Amino acid sequence: MTGKHGSLFSHIVITRFSYRGFRMPRGHDVLDPAVLARRFAVFEATCLPSMLGQSSNDFSWVLLVDEMLPPEFRARLEELVSAHGKAFLHTYSKDLRLGTVDWLLPYTSQRTEHILSTQLDDDDILCTDFVARSHAYLTGLQARGGLPRLLFLACRNALQWDMLFTRRAPLGYLKPWAARGPDGHYYPPSTGLSVLSKHSEANFSAQRFQHHLVRFYSTSAAIPAGLHESSIKTVEKVRAELKMCGVRSDRGTVEAEENLLHWLPGEAPQALIVNHGANREILRLFNKHRQRVKIDGLTSLSEFPIDLSAVTRYRQMYPPWSDLTRKLRHAIWRMSWRLRS
Repeated sequence: MTGKHGSLFSHIVITRFSYRGFRMPRGHDVLDPAVLARRFAVFEATCLPSMLGQSSNDFSWVLLVDEMLPPEFRARLEELVSAHGKAFLHTYSKDLRLGTVDWLLPYTSQRTEHILSTQLDDDDILCTDFVARSHAYLTGLQARGGLPRLLFLACRNALQWDMLFTRRAPLGYLKPWAARGPDGHYYPPSTGLSVLSKHSEANFSAQRFQHHLVRFYSTSAAIPAGLHESSIKTVEKVRAELKMCGVRSDRGTVEAEENLLHWLPGEAPQALIVNHGANREILRLFNKHRQRVKIDGLTSLSEFPIDLSAVTRYRQMYPPWSDLTRKLRHAIWRMSWRLRS
């Protein structure tokens, strides 16, 4: 794994798949067979082909699963991801320190000095050359002076896929990801957010950090006045942790550490955030609705590996416009307008 990069780093994509350590709405049981069936339907249409369709397979794929995941579902998941060759199911436990790279070491080369960890939810999609493009960027950074103890690599160009299937748009709609913080600046999606860490000195994985706050972890970044108090505390805590392990982000360091946040280069879309009825961020379906454009076949999604047959199966299994869904949609629509006002 290390020889292709020109430097010693291993790449691990982390996907959380139906485990109870993640905060979910009250009354939502991630291990309910009906919930799992729908989760698999979305996964097989989105995340799975995204990983299997990468132009470079020089990465490990680690999926976090619940210890009580029913055997038939675990076996199904193992079979689906086995096509990658370096895919592993890691059973979640409460004492697992996800924010470190310690638990990822079994999935890396023993000679690895740096670990690149990438977040990918089980219903989101990365562009076909995401892995290759990330590796090329870091190889270039290495050639220009070496890799730092820590850096964030994020997607600047992202889209959202609203799975609102209609007669006019049988594949749903696309719209931009344009989330902005209280200072008006763009912040990246969690999809594709990567953390490169020299694990002997900066023991952090991508699971440690919140995507909407990565711009502020550098001490040279000003914290905006409108940032929530809890977020400010999180930023201050992370800054203290980085300082303790010697990660600096002021102007007195090497170029690679002056700014902890780096952007994946390229103008084409890099990440696709999927919004659907079973997503806990369901209100995203109703944001930026005026910017939606109809998906015109797979040409609209040419940068992303997607299983169209699996999308069709999902659409048939979970029709979005039942009477109950219409009522829910209307209620959430009204709620979203109140929240924005």
